[in-house]
Amino acid sequence: MSVVMKKMLIVLLMVFFLVAGSAGYGVWTYKDEIPFLNEETEEEEEEEENNATPSILSVSTDPADSTVGINEEISFSSTADDEDNDPLTFSWDFGDNTTDSGQDLSDVSHSYSEVGTWTVTLEVSDGKSSDTKSILVFVDEEGSDVTTFLFEGEVGCLGDGPVVCEDDYEEFNVTDSDTITMMTIEMVFDDTSSNDVFSGQVRLRVYNASGNVSHDDYYEEGNYTASINSTDIDDGDWGFYIEAENGSMEYQVYIRAHH
Repeated sequence: MSVVMKKMLIVLLMVFFLVAGSAGYGVWTYKDEIPFLNEETEEEEEEEENNATPSILSVSTDPADSTVGINEEISFSSTADDEDNDPLTFSWDFGDNTTDSGQDLSDVSHSYSEVGTWTVTLEVSDGKSSDTKSILVFVDEEGSDVTTFLFEGEVGCLGDGPVVCEDDYEEFNVTDSDTITMMTIEMVFDDTSSNDVFSGQVRLRVYNASGNVSHDDYYEEGNYTASINSTDIDDGDWGFYIEAENGSMEYQVYIRAHH
């Protein structure tokens, strides 16, 4: 019997005992009459407190740039870990009012009937606690020519004394800039801070091939969209730079060049 069911039973029995007491049958309590319910409830609550929360280690897509056309299938693959080795349920929300769920359903496929940017959310649960992770899927119109650069990882600030904040830097090559009509930055940030003192915050900068800063802003947990000024778009090696300001943060950043 679940904890919730037992608590409901206890409430009903308490009402019964109170009514009986008011009718002259004495004052009873559920603890006096059914102590095993209280003991089992405490045991189950203690078990939940000691339960290790499952952790989503990765979520990836095929194609790797998360870009498909209308009604074109995209595959999702995930890995998760649970220190207690509990059975895990994988629940997928594809962002278009469709879902899929099942035990050990770590790999799924889906297709979209409309153009757009869709947020796919995976929740992995052991029945007592859960972990969630979101990624983006881009459904482009037929004939679209979009180059997507994906950056993902985690940065954080470490140390109880002198605080050291991590950063990541990668380069990516932009070509045919004269045919690029628009460059967008699509971002998903997940706060992974281990305490309530500092929430996660990062600073994201993008440098164009000329070394100029084309984007510079601070972000907390959530989904964001930004664009790069068309006058900054040039051919050559660009730079992606992200650094932690507070706490720790997982990130997925998609820079998309629309030709």
